[in-house]
Amino acid sequence: MLTTSLLTSVLFGAMHLQGMFLPIPWEIIASQAVFAAGVGMMFAAVRLVSGSLLAPIFLHALFDAAAIVAAGGVQEMFSDTMTVGRLLVPGIAFFVWGLICVLVTRRRRSPNSAKPSAT
Repeated sequence: MLTTSLLTSVLFGAMHLQGMFLPIPWEIIASQAVFAAGVGMMFAAVRLVSGSLLAPIFLHALFDAAAIVAAGGVQEMFSDTMTVGRLLVPGIAFFVWGLICVLVTRRRRSPNSAKPSAT
C-alpha cells in the first residue's frame, strides 16, 4: 500500500513534466511536478480511505477547476506571477499530509494492529 502510493504519486508528478515542451521556465514546471506529486499522495490517501477510485477522480476534476478559477483562467496559471514557492511549499505539505494519511490507514487496516479485547 505504501509503495504503491509513493510510486503512483511520483508518476503523477512526473506526468506534469510535459510542460517542459512549452515556453515556461523549467523551475516552474519542476515545482508543478513536485506539487502534483504531493497532491497525488493526497489522492492516494483519499483512494485508500474511500475504497473507491471515483473519489480521487472527482477531487482531481474539482481541484483543477478551482485552480483555474482561482488563477483567473488557464493563461494566468502560467503567467509571470507564478513562482516556485507558490507551488513547492504547498506541494510538500500535501505530500506529507497524504503520506501521514496513507500510513495511518495502513496501520488501521493491518491485521497485526492492536484490537481491544472483549471482556
